[in-house]
Amino acid sequence: MISSILATSHRTRHHEVQSLPPGTWRGGVVLAFCLSLWMPSSSQGSDVSLAFLKAVHVSSRQLLRSGSCHIEFKLTYTPADGSAAVHQGCSGDYWFSDGGVRLRVHDEQQGDVDRVWKDSVRTGLYRRQSSGRPVVGADIDRSATPFTHRCDVFARGLLALHVPGTVVYVVFERLVEKASEVGDVYRLKTEHGDLLAVELTFEYTVLNHTRTTVVEIAFDPKVNYLVRRAVYVTDGQLKKVYVVEQFKECSPGVFFPERVREATYLGRNQIGTALTEISRIRINYAVPDSIFRLKFPHGVYVSDSIRGTSYRVDREGNRISAETPLSKGPPPPAAAEIMLPTTEEPRPWYSYLVPASLAILVAAGIAAVVRRWRRHRQAT
Repeated sequence: MISSILATSHRTRHHEVQSLPPGTWRGGVVLAFCLSLWMPSSSQGSDVSLAFLKAVHVSSRQLLRSGSCHIEFKLTYTPADGSAAVHQGCSGDYWFSDGGVRLRVHDEQQGDVDRVWKDSVRTGLYRRQSSGRPVVGADIDRSATPFTHRCDVFARGLLALHVPGTVVYVVFERLVEKASEVGDVYRLKTEHGDLLAVELTFEYTVLNHTRTTVVEIAFDPKVNYLVRRAVYVTDGQLKKVYVVEQFKECSPGVFFPERVREATYLGRNQIGTALTEISRIRINYAVPDSIFRLKFPHGVYVSDSIRGTSYRVDREGNRISAETPLSKGPPPPAAAEIMLPTTEEPRPWYSYLVPASLAILVAAGIAAVVRRWRRHRQAT
């Protein structure tokens, strides 16, 4: 299906991995072991091919044990109603290691965001301007993955992938687990060379309507099977295309995404473009543990969804006040989650006639009752 929608891409299906480009496995013993373990023979089918693809992709990703970088993300969205284009963006720094993940960025819509994810707990500190005055807030919640902000490097670089029907990003092997249907591995010819791809189908419900999204994930053997391209098609309509245009070889056989371009579609029209540029990339060095500890302004309120309360903390995050239930305390700060323009087809104008007419009739009825009551009161 996706091949007919993306007419510029040509692919030939196959059920086994055959010739591999020379020089692919400079990543070392781990990848070589996976190759010998999962390389299918002519008698093996698509299940083994998917297992091979998952194994080598995981191994390549695991070569990225720790690191840091700078990210610049810029999005331009052209509304379907013809109004002026909307420009959004964020930029900042990113660290990751076995100790956790930290994202510290300035978001043009949400202000300054500083987040740490560690042991499935996410802590955030937010600073923004409201009516010309600075506002500071913090929150704590649980998150299965650290990929929750639109400026997250792994999400933007296709090291983590979007789960259709959600705002969640997961690594490829988890995405396969969430799919309702998994296709065979096939070859795909693109401007970036021969790739190996697989289609995943997702079914989910939005506003009582069942939606179906098919996702094509394409892996590039030249960069140790990291994801080169991801295409999302919902109910037969193209929605999103992500392409990693450039990778950096940080050390022999260790690659990291450097430039990613995105396109958003509504019907046959492209309504949004985005460019992610990742720089100052350092991979596999000892990231200090202190990076993954937030420093809070003394006395700031923290909205703690794990405990269901809010309270004040000192600079180290220790409680220094009584706890208040979140329903009675200050609201949590606006978190700069992934903000994507809607790609739903606009409702036709006549669909609003019935509710508008009913609203007018109800208003007229209320007005008539009020007038009658006033006349009766004046008469008495």
